[in-house]
Amino acid sequence: MNNERTPIEKIKAYHSTKGYLSKSNQLLLQTMMGITEEDLKRLSGLDIETEFILTLYMLDICNEIIGFEEGIARLTKVACPDLYIELKDGKKLFIEIKENNINLTKTGLEKMNNFAKKFQAEFYVAVKQNGLWALYDYEYLHNRNPKKINWNDDYKNSLFNELFENITYFLPNNLLFECIYDKDLNLETASHYANCGCLEKLIIKYNDNVILETQNRDEAEFICFNLEAIITESSKLLHQEKNISESNKTIVQDKIYLKNYDGIYINLYNFLLEPVVHTLKSNKEKYDFTSFLQNQYARKDNIAKMRKNIISCLSLLQKVGYPIIKVKFNN
Repeated sequence: MNNERTPIEKIKAYHSTKGYLSKSNQLLLQTMMGITEEDLKRLSGLDIETEFILTLYMLDICNEIIGFEEGIARLTKVACPDLYIELKDGKKLFIEIKENNINLTKTGLEKMNNFAKKFQAEFYVAVKQNGLWALYDYEYLHNRNPKKINWNDDYKNSLFNELFENITYFLPNNLLFECIYDKDLNLETASHYANCGCLEKLIIKYNDNVILETQNRDEAEFICFNLEAIITESSKLLHQEKNISESNKTIVQDKIYLKNYDGIYINLYNFLLEPVVHTLKSNKEKYDFTSFLQNQYARKDNIAKMRKNIISCLSLLQKVGYPIIKVKFNN
């Protein structure tokens, strides 16, 4: 019996190919390549790397983004970080990307920092904490004891927003999205929800007062698409579905409501990433971050247009009376 783990290069080959395939063909390729359930778990680290790269790309603050091949680096025993980027202001960074809270040895940090110095670049570690990206520089991590990064102690010292021009928005409680779907409007091009038909009407309330209402389907779809990050987070907090009697209509309500907090925080990059997983490929399946990067929809002009539309919709919410606040966590 062969107990050897699947080589990471083989898993990467599957990872880079699956974005072009339907779900059924992905399963077929897994079988052909001998990709196991354990291998699929190891893919999560690669997915996190892709998400981070896409995040930087969509924030549009880099002149260059270059990834490094781990297998080749191992041949020469080089402690090479995952990513090299050059910001638009000329600043050069090497970044090690981590999936979650991590233990970093002083020796490991020193080796990667020395590698970065060879290229006159600075070394940072990016880590996803509580669903948010954080970025820490070498000096902060090297001097920190213990080395395990955690949300409560460290996130306030993240340099992500500062270096990458990301905005964090605070959204107060009691914002309600009320979408009315109609099964009789089964249009191919319209927004659908479950088996409820097409989006017919959008009502947005704040503190139980209607602040925006539209029966224009194009306008309703435009707002929902660009504010999908809010709707998704709201649905995790308070989600209700009600059938309207004697009709084929359904009211779907999603509300920001937390008992112990005043609201939620959402980053600009969350707004940019959320529509990706709500966009359909030609085979009617949803994109993941890898397949989106491989598609023409990821062109810079499309990303710039989407960012402009998202900020426009956030401004619209503010204009109609919802007090969104831009916040900073750094001391």
